[in-house]
Amino acid sequence: MKEFDKPKIIYPHFNTEPNFAYDDQGALSNDKTYIIPGASLYLLGILNTRVIDFFLRQICPSVQQGYMEFRTIYIEQIPIPTPTPAQREKIETLVSKLLGLDVKRRQKADGNKS
Repeated sequence: MKEFDKPKIIYPHFNTEPNFAYDDQGALSNDKTYIIPGASLYLLGILNTRVIDFFLRQICPSVQQGYMEFRTIYIEQIPIPTPTPAQREKIETLVSKLLGLDVKRRQKADGNKS
């Protein structure tokens, strides 16, 4: 359970596109999801790019209706570039902003449900 307490990237087994999410709240997942423990915002930003989408479409098995299987054996093959400190900072800043916008969007949606 210790790995779930740490910041991590979570992704589902079946996807139509990269669908990697960041968790730093200790969320648990089930047997139809995978985690990348101790992952960074830089990695999250890279994994959700069109380049990685293209790469995964080449190596992941296709199932019904455009879904692919994102098994660990395929995700481990993704070539992750080593950034300069400036590149890492820029990507992590952008990812942080996007995550903040998502939180605001969800809060607004939750407020409209009342």
